[in-house]
Amino acid sequence: MERLQNLLNDRRIGLVVLTIVAAIAAGLSGLVYPSDYAPLIVLGGCLLLVVVCLYMWKPELALYTTLFVILLPAGLIPPNYQSLLNRFMTLLTFGLWCLDLVFRRRKVILTTSSILMLGFILWGGVTIFWAESISSALTSIQVYIMRCLLFLVLIPNQINTREKLDNLLKIVTLVGWILVISSAMTLLQQGYTPGTRFKLLDANENAIGTLALVASLGVLWLATHQSRPKQFPTNVLTFFYIIFMIGLIGISGSRGSILSLLIALFAFSYWRSTRRWAKLSLAIILVILVIAPMTFLTTFERFTNSSSDNLAQLGGRTALWHAASQVILAHPFGGVGIGGSSYAILPYLWMVSMAVGRDSVAVHNPILTVWSETGIIGLVLYLGVLGYAIWSFISQYYRYKKLDIQRKFISYYPLVGSIFLGYMASWIKGGGAQADHTYFLLLALLLIPSSLDSNQVIQKNNDNAQQLIITPCDSEDRQGKLKPNHC
Repeated sequence: MERLQNLLNDRRIGLVVLTIVAAIAAGLSGLVYPSDYAPLIVLGGCLLLVVVCLYMWKPELALYTTLFVILLPAGLIPPNYQSLLNRFMTLLTFGLWCLDLVFRRRKVILTTSSILMLGFILWGGVTIFWAESISSALTSIQVYIMRCLLFLVLIPNQINTREKLDNLLKIVTLVGWILVISSAMTLLQQGYTPGTRFKLLDANENAIGTLALVASLGVLWLATHQSRPKQFPTNVLTFFYIIFMIGLIGISGSRGSILSLLIALFAFSYWRSTRRWAKLSLAIILVILVIAPMTFLTTFERFTNSSSDNLAQLGGRTALWHAASQVILAHPFGGVGIGGSSYAILPYLWMVSMAVGRDSVAVHNPILTVWSETGIIGLVLYLGVLGYAIWSFISQYYRYKKLDIQRKFISYYPLVGSIFLGYMASWIKGGGAQADHTYFLLLALLLIPSSLDSNQVIQKNNDNAQQLIITPCDSEDRQGKLKPNHC
């Protein structure tokens, strides 16, 4: 009887049984539903059932899948399908997490950032009453809700161990390599003309470089913490990723991305654990400038030439920011309604002689966007989310240093902190950056150490302390090592 129970508990036996049942069901499906596609429909249903069961067994798997789908460069999946898939996967992941809370009685972690974000969403819902476009307002509210659920609620609650953090950063690494490989394939197929901006499918040219930079966080993390037998191939792959990342940022022509890269490298040089990556990246940049200087031609021209697309230049952004400030002065407390800044600034753009000829224009500044849409109340709540995430990140860093445990984890702070600083250089002037998923991913990475501290680090510290307790039955040998006696 015990032997039979062991067989039933064996996962391999269960997988074989499930495969046999699925094959029989696919074979008999034609009798129930006369169609050539009946076996494929049955097998697809069985596969979906297996995936859902896996997600219910380990809800974090659904989180990894959702994060992977959302971070993929725009255009790899048709935009309409990707938008629906993003929302569906986020809601599915949230639902599975809620079930896990009920059945396994998990502890819920609500950070101050998540609470402030919920407050911002509620206030944004109030501003709908005076918004010019109800549809735009509802869309903005929906986007903020999805960002809050995934990045500020699910990630801090589910990424609560070092192993789960490694898995999450592996997903970020995978997205980075997909971006690099798809860009390389596009270059091989279509080529590249120096002086133009590289276009990857439907992805925004400015978003390509920042995504590659943020994804490098996962690449460098794995290279830093890889075991010695795997260190050589990992370092080789990291070397090639950095080359492709720098080249991609160069040909994208994004000034924000190149500024973000340089600031991140400057921050890397401050920390001992990341200094080698700063030296390697700067050496690669110098080699590219000598061998292929045309890589940075577009970026150089966009820094020096102000006669091209006015809305894309610093002068154009200055006019946009001036127009947004006029909207803020006209509606300082309640704003014009969430999602309405791109419409409200149009009359003021005409006042500064900018012939836009468009129905709406992004403000290209997240702070001015939020302020003009939700007023001073919304701005305080929104910036509170960012402020608390930074404070939590810094305070956890000093706490980890005082605990003096898991020394390898300390390198997480230079990596995340440096790339966050670099990213903010392009975030502050990005169009639509106030709700960008990459920005909220970095906020989640700032908050993760607090959940790791409460779920894992303190417990490990207690375990280590218990191991150092000397009982009366212990004695020391001649070398001073503890030698247990049997009482």
